[in-house]
Amino acid sequence: ASRPDRMAAKTGTPGKAGPRVHVLYLEQANDQRGEDGQRSPGVFLDCAGRGPCLCAGCGGVADVWRGRLDNMQTTLRMCCSEGAIFRPFVAQFAFCSPRASILYDVPQLGSWMRTQGVKRPTEALIVGSALRAHRGELSPVESGIAVSSHALAAGGADDEMWAWVGGFVARVRERAKEEGGLAVALTLDKKAPLLSPTPMAGVLAQASGAQPAVADIVVVVGGPSGFTAGWAAKLNEVLGEPKERLAVSLRGGLQHSYAAVLDLLLMHEREELLPLLLDRLAVPVDVLKRARAAEHELRRAWVASLGLDLPAQPGARDVAATALGRHPACVAALASVSPQTTPSVAAVPAAGPPPATGPPKAKRRKLPPAASKSGSGSR
Repeated sequence: ASRPDRMAAKTGTPGKAGPRVHVLYLEQANDQRGEDGQRSPGVFLDCAGRGPCLCAGCGGVADVWRGRLDNMQTTLRMCCSEGAIFRPFVAQFAFCSPRASILYDVPQLGSWMRTQGVKRPTEALIVGSALRAHRGELSPVESGIAVSSHALAAGGADDEMWAWVGGFVARVRERAKEEGGLAVALTLDKKAPLLSPTPMAGVLAQASGAQPAVADIVVVVGGPSGFTAGWAAKLNEVLGEPKERLAVSLRGGLQHSYAAVLDLLLMHEREELLPLLLDRLAVPVDVLKRARAAEHELRRAWVASLGLDLPAQPGARDVAATALGRHPACVAALASVSPQTTPSVAAVPAAGPPPATGPPKAKRRKLPPAASKSGSGSR
C-alpha cells in the first residue's frame, strides 16, 4: 500500500494522509529596550529601531533579528519538502508574541508562492510578506498570511496574546472533533519521557484497545530564550485536559526550535510519530517505561545469543548492523529458524571460504630442472 493509505489505516480516517500538523511558536521577545531603558516584551512589527521593518529605500527587510524573527523564519522553513514547497501534512504555522501574532496558512501560502513564481520561502518572503500584510498591502485570503496586533494591559499583562492562542487551539480541536478525531498537543520538556522511534511503537495501544483517531497534532515550541514558569502554566491551561496534551523530550536534549520541529516532522513523515503518541495516550508513563525496558532486555538477549555485548540503549539499526557485520553466518542461521528453535552460537557452523566462480584455473606445467655447466656438451 502507498504511504497515505498506510497512514490512513493507522489513524482510522480513510482518504487522509495521517494527522495534520500545526506548529505554535511562542516568543517572549523581550530583547528590545524602550526610551526608559527598560525591556518591553513582544515583537514590534514594522517599527524601525525596535523591531523588523521594511527599508524605506529599497523595500527589503531590515533588522529581522529584533524580536528573534530570524529564528522564527528558520523554523518555518523546516516545513519545506523536496518535490513540493511545503510538506503536505503541515496545515498551519502560528507565531505569537505579547504585541503581535502572525498566522501562516501553509497550504495557501504555498499556492500563493506558486502564483508569484517563487519556489522556496526566504527570509524576505516569510518576514517581508508578514510586514506587508501588517500594513494592509497584502491580502490574507490570497497570501495565507494574517497578522494580529495585541495590546499590553496595565503592568505588561499579555491577556490578549493568550486569548489569541486559546482561540487558535480551540479552532484546531473543533475541526478535529467535527471529523470524529482527537487533537493532541505536544510540548517539549527535557524531563519528560523520551520520544524515540522503536520497532515496538504502537503495540501497547493495540494491546490495550485504546487507539483514538488522531486528526491533528499541535507542536508547541518557543524561541531561543524558552518559556518562563508563568508562561508554561498559562500554556497548560490553554491546551486543555492532560489527556489532550503530552510533554515529550527529544534525542539530543535541549534544542533550538527549528531542530526540534524538523525532528518531529521527519518522524511523522517516516510514520514513526503517530504510533509513539498512541502508546503515550493508551498507558501511563510508568507502564511505558517498563515496556521500553523490557524491549531493551529482549534485544540484549537476542544480541547475547550472537556472542555480542549490547551497549546502553543503542538503536535497533546499530545492533542489526553490528551483528550483520561481525557474524553474517549467525544472522543467516537465526533468520531461517523460529524463535523457539534458535540455535546457540556454538552450534552455528563457521562461515567457510566463498565458493569459486567462473571456469577453473588451468594447472601450470612443471618444467624439468636446467642442466648445470659441468654437464653441458662441448668445451
